Amino acid sequence: MGNRNGINIAIDIFSAAITLMIGTYLISRRNKTKENQYFIWICILNFVFILGDLSDWCCNGLGRPWYPVVLHIGQFVYYTVTALLLMVFMQYVVEYLSGYEGMPKRNVKSYHSYKNIAMIIAVLHLTGCFLTPFTGLYYVITDENIYMRGDYVLLASILPVVVYVLIMIMVFRSCSFLRMRVTIAILSFVVFPLIGQIIQNFFRGVATLNPAITLAILFIFFNIQLDRDIQHERDKQALSEANIRLLMSQIQPHFIYNTLATIRSLCASNSVRAQEAINDFAVFLRANMDFITNDRGISFEQELNHVKSYLNLEQQMFGDELQVEYDIQVMDFLVPALSLQPIVENAVQKGVRKKEGGGTIVIRTEETEKDCRITVMDDGVGFDMDILGENGHIGIKNVQRRLNALCGGTLTIESVTGKGTTVLVVIPKGGKQNEISFG
Repeated sequence: MGNRNGINIAIDIFSAAITLMIGTYLISRRNKTKENQYFIWICILNFVFILGDLSDWCCNGLGRPWYPVVLHIGQFVYYTVTALLLMVFMQYVVEYLSGYEGMPKRNVKSYHSYKNIAMIIAVLHLTGCFLTPFTGLYYVITDENIYMRGDYVLLASILPVVVYVLIMIMVFRSCSFLRMRVTIAILSFVVFPLIGQIIQNFFRGVATLNPAITLAILFIFFNIQLDRDIQHERDKQALSEANIRLLMSQIQPHFIYNTLATIRSLCASNSVRAQEAINDFAVFLRANMDFITNDRGISFEQELNHVKSYLNLEQQMFGDELQVEYDIQVMDFLVPALSLQPIVENAVQKGVRKKEGGGTIVIRTEETEKDCRITVMDDGVGFDMDILGENGHIGIKNVQRRLNALCGGTLTIESVTGKGTTVLVVIPKGGKQNEISFG
């Protein structure tokens, strides 16, 4: 028995070390997606789960004064963390499948229903854990400090079985959308622990569940998380390059030259307006420069102030030919930096400026139950929607791409030649900018 315990302890320590290394690696990567955070918690909970199991192999049947305390605490942790580990993994699978490209919305809705079912059973399981020290429901620790399974220990297996069945249902419903190795990786967290649990239930004294769970975590890490982490870094690089391209497109030499020429003229004719123009120009340039290092959302109010600085400069140059109206009903939400200004600039340069006699730009915000909306309208010359992808609208395409990547937002355009253009930006409530940093 002593040799067997030594082997079990060595297996548990090895499993704990593997789990700790994976968790440490993921934390060091600072990938703040929900999916990654859930996987980190899976590693943490599995580590604690293993510590609880070690109390059995190290202290069971031994009579030192503090061993009974360690055994009681360890077994309570072991049974309790089982529920927490399974629920976090369930949440991880739901999050992963919900965000998988091409996954039907009806599937996603059913996944959340499955999660709720498992949550109810988890609450019942945890209730049993808290009752066990007083009733011996799942286990009993005798006066001789010996761990024994309780009469109703099989009840503790209901939650794992239900979670495994629900995960299999989700995977089989989604397998036509998933890559084969992703399907196998997710199912490994069902198959490996299930085999380990069966062996451990029938052969008391053999540590198979912990290494089985660790093996499944390792399998998922190499087949899903590592790929996701690499893709996340690629996306960050692509986004950084897109940000630089967008920044360079905003700092146009002719705009700077015209602004400085206007300021020089105002210095001779109207010093007060010249000071206002210099202030607007400074705010405009600083916002553009700050943008390149900004990896978080900014308040809409900040973005709007940037836009107002730009429009003030344009009005200094073109006077009454450019009219601006604001209908701001809500400002308490976040947007990616430099997401509104390129839209407004496009309305000025390609809409109002090209119309004889100029025109009006309207900026409006409103709030719905699910999102915040920004509308930019102009009554300029409009354009043919078929040329939207051509060079003249690259800036808008970059904004569209960044909105989707950073906060799950959308940008739609409607334009009629000779009548004007309307751009609608929709920022979902509870979107990515409210959950994680944009980096």
